[in-house]
Amino acid sequence: MKIKSTLLLSLMLYAGATYAQSADRQVLGSSGGSYSGASIQADFTAGETATASGASGSFLVNQGFQQNPANTLAIKEQGLLVNYALFPNPAQEIVTLGLITKEGLDLKISLTNATGQNIFTDPKAEKISTNYKREISLKALASGIYFLNLFDNNNGLLQSIRFIKQ
Repeated sequence: MKIKSTLLLSLMLYAGATYAQSADRQVLGSSGGSYSGASIQADFTAGETATASGASGSFLVNQGFQQNPANTLAIKEQGLLVNYALFPNPAQEIVTLGLITKEGLDLKISLTNATGQNIFTDPKAEKISTNYKREISLKALASGIYFLNLFDNNNGLLQSIRFIKQ
């Protein structure tokens, strides 16, 4: 009888301790980052709930959700590109961009990494015809996910193409 009581008590304590445990809050966010300077480091993740604020002079710190003021978004008709291809994907040293457009346009290309950091931007727009092909060297890039962004002469985004550098 004493063994049954001990076993039952142990089982109840184990179940109670297991049930009483809780997981830390976790955030599912689509953006975030970490920035550091000589005397400060800041980490953030979109999606956190604001829990505390602190101020010192003109410096304000909010713990939790950080959001910029609302931005107005517009949908621009993107009818200039008929077809595009970026190959090979994944790529190792060179990637080839092929475009077919309805009409010639001034094309500007930029390359960003997965965190949105600008890696490369054409200094000036290139006048292209309706069929366009260009090889882009990836030798200086580390392995990872990148985006090749195509802009028209008004800096309007025509297309953002995701590719992997091995």
